[in-house]
Amino acid sequence: MRILLTGATGFVGRAYLQGVIESGHQIVVLGRTRPRGVNESVVFIQTDLTNYDSVVHASKAITGEFDVLANLAAYVPKKADEDLLVESEKVNVQGLVNLLEAFKGRVGKHIFGSTAEVYDHRLITSPLSINTTTGPLSYYAATKLSGEHIALSYGRKNNVPTIVLRF
Repeated sequence: MRILLTGATGFVGRAYLQGVIESGHQIVVLGRTRPRGVNESVVFIQTDLTNYDSVVHASKAITGEFDVLANLAAYVPKKADEDLLVESEKVNVQGLVNLLEAFKGRVGKHIFGSTAEVYDHRLITSPLSINTTTGPLSYYAATKLSGEHIALSYGRKNNVPTIVLRF
């Protein structure tokens, strides 16, 4: 299986990358910095997902198609005062759009990494289900929810099976 991965230096992305390496799949990582501790079998292309030209350049540097796009990149604020609207939108929405457009027609399936923060935790009184109402309380959560809708709409419109994972 050939996998295109973003977000490989984040918490979830590092674990995903390790599992893919151990499974023997071919992997290409796009990101600002090369993940630490990975072997030479991992192809890394330095890319700024928020810059369309950078993503297009990366897409041209990589030949062929991918079985899976695992899009786990995100701007995640560490503290409440780091919940910045512009940064959240640039990475969590525009980065997604840039990626989908630059690799259009070259991805078999799409995994979009989102967050459980799309739920208003103040309203949750029972276990979460597919019918639990969303109510993001931060720019981060709002932009990830927007990304979910974009990813799913893109998938339907372009016949790319898409799954959203809320961590």
